[in-house]
Amino acid sequence: MTGKRRKFLAIVAGTLLVACLVPWLIPVPPPPARGDFGTAVHFADGSLMRVYLTRDGRRRYWFPLEKMDPLLVKATLCYEDRRFFHHPGVDSLAVLRAAWQNLRTGEVVSGGSTITLQLVRLLRPGRRTLPRKALEALWALGLEARYSKKRILELYLNLAPYGGNLEGVASASLTYWGRLPTRLAPAEVAFLVSLPQAPVRGRKMSMKARNRVLRRMRRAGLISGREEARALKAPLPEGARPFPFKAPHAADAVRAMFPGRPHLTTTLDPLVQATVETAVERHGERIRTLGATQAAAVVIDNASREVKALVGSLDFWDTADQGQVIGFLARRSPGSALKPFLYALALQKGLITPVTRLEDRPRAFGDFRPVNFTPRFRGMVPAKTALALSLNLPFVNLLREVGKDAFLGFLGKAGLSWKRDPGLTAVTGGVEISLLALTNLYAGLARHGRVGGVRLLKGTPLREKKWIVPGAAYLTLQALECENHGMPWRGFDLAWKTGTSFGQRDAWAIGVTPRYTVGIWVGRFDGLGVRGLTGAEAALPVLLDVMKVLGSRPARFAPPEGGLTWIKVCPKSGLPAGPYCPRTEMVPFPRGISLPRRCGWHRPYLVERDSGYRACPWKAYRRGELTRKVFLVLPGHAPPPFSPACGVEEEGGEVRILSPTGKTLYLLSREGVYSRGLPLKGVGTVARGTLYWFVNGKLAAKSRSGETLFISPPAGRVEIRVMDETGKWSRVVSWVDYVAATRKDRTQEKPRGPDKIGHRGYAG
Repeated sequence: MTGKRRKFLAIVAGTLLVACLVPWLIPVPPPPARGDFGTAVHFADGSLMRVYLTRDGRRRYWFPLEKMDPLLVKATLCYEDRRFFHHPGVDSLAVLRAAWQNLRTGEVVSGGSTITLQLVRLLRPGRRTLPRKALEALWALGLEARYSKKRILELYLNLAPYGGNLEGVASASLTYWGRLPTRLAPAEVAFLVSLPQAPVRGRKMSMKARNRVLRRMRRAGLISGREEARALKAPLPEGARPFPFKAPHAADAVRAMFPGRPHLTTTLDPLVQATVETAVERHGERIRTLGATQAAAVVIDNASREVKALVGSLDFWDTADQGQVIGFLARRSPGSALKPFLYALALQKGLITPVTRLEDRPRAFGDFRPVNFTPRFRGMVPAKTALALSLNLPFVNLLREVGKDAFLGFLGKAGLSWKRDPGLTAVTGGVEISLLALTNLYAGLARHGRVGGVRLLKGTPLREKKWIVPGAAYLTLQALECENHGMPWRGFDLAWKTGTSFGQRDAWAIGVTPRYTVGIWVGRFDGLGVRGLTGAEAALPVLLDVMKVLGSRPARFAPPEGGLTWIKVCPKSGLPAGPYCPRTEMVPFPRGISLPRRCGWHRPYLVERDSGYRACPWKAYRRGELTRKVFLVLPGHAPPPFSPACGVEEEGGEVRILSPTGKTLYLLSREGVYSRGLPLKGVGTVARGTLYWFVNGKLAAKSRSGETLFISPPAGRVEIRVMDETGKWSRVVSWVDYVAATRKDRTQEKPRGPDKIGHRGYAG
């Protein structure tokens, strides 16, 4: 090869290399960011709920190319840039053709602009001068080098001007046809394709422009002659249509939760949403008559945990009563609406059965003096009845027994939070919660006790965790059906609970069917109390109306498979039958839960055969003068009396734990003389009677009253409960840790005294 030839080839190769590299070296206008587009919120079926303007007030909505009508895409290429897929951004043939036509006619009759060049002008607007056109050509080459043809076409169709503040084919289709450009008629396609060339024109000129596009579509084979003839007769759109504005509170809430997304497809069902909105609006006048001004509603599908309807207020445009507040997200006091979850926790801990009698009598807890909604007190009430009637005293007592911290921790696992310790008011409205969160908690009962976040966006995975044992969740729903007397409501099971907050500021009603969970709130957004406002009167009628129109399939709550067992209880106390209960009955109970308590209402006493009085402790009786008899002794009542001649005061007393002490850390050794373990010592109400010790809810040991025994509990928090033969009990919580024995510990032969058992504690 000669030197000249090599030089020529080097020049050619260098020229080609520069030609290939130049487009990559040209700085190009950046494409718009995701936040530069408005947000479109959709129902679950894809129909539009609401659309939002961009930050600069434009109607510009991103719509993917693959979802656009193929005829629209092909017609755009046919009319704007037929060689789009064959040029590098600048169509040399089109430029030459336009130059020749313009020179021949002496005026500008044609242009050589490509879709890429038009996109450049949309991304970087400027005056149309010759130097500017040369720069736009370089930018077009740069865009083609960096982006695929499909990406450039997608950007153009989403940014092209369609008149006024309309940008992008999606906003134009919504404005003129009321729907997204997924499927359009040929006349509709031609009208949209003609707009970017001259977005503002008269009706006559618009008709000519549309028909010109139709003729070109027919010549290109995109439509048939018959389709063209039919499209030419089609009228133009009458004008701009109003954009969809449905479920505005739901749209606002979802957009705030998931900012920056151009499209949000929710789980809301448009039919259910419209049905619930109509049902709530029907009660608007009645609600205002009661003194309230607003209402909110939530519907959750139990099978999927998807939200199907959200109503935020009675009227979005009611400025006088703050109608644009999103009512279903406002945190308010739920009144007694959290009682079912204390009931479920008590079942789960084995502290009650559904028929355990709870005490409903006046009682003060320091400055807290709970009363029932009605002044009547019912004495000893079955637990499920106390829940169905929403009695306050039994549940405050139950909260003390379960433990306030245990209940708050239980609620915390479900995602609830609070700013300050609510104390014993936690079960009567001391914890604030939103309607959406509360309804979601009740949906967990229908989902066999699983708890998880609600699903507001379609396609969001269902994430749940165990919260309530399935048997306890099912029995809680059964208790909430008590007001229906166990009969199906309008052909399907309905469990419901109402609540009224302190000061009668908020009225609640939550209902659960096998298919839906519905929550209703009624009150005022300004927080003022309304005299006489109650959940039963204000919110429950709305709930029942919504349930009536929604219906339920399936119609019955299905018991959890393997989640229940049947246990013997005393019909009087509702606790597992003790050895002296005269008869028993079978009741359902969560499987796998141990019951540390037994019925202590039936107690045996030695009585004088002739007088019927209890035997005197100091008197010696002859054979046959005494007999053993079982008495029913209710809590708070005295046992059978001694004979007046005995001179004995009536016994009272309580079960006391002497060791371990509460809030104490015990350091135990696994070796040597300090390995005897944690000492258990207590006294009961029966001298030398039997004490039953439960560690973390499981029976661990038995002892005599006053006797010391030792156990080796697991390290960490340890809950100790003791119960005597009469059913009275006591409880402490301590902490245990294990340490290695020292040499002195190993050599010492015996402990220094009966109470020196190798532990040391300090106040926790």
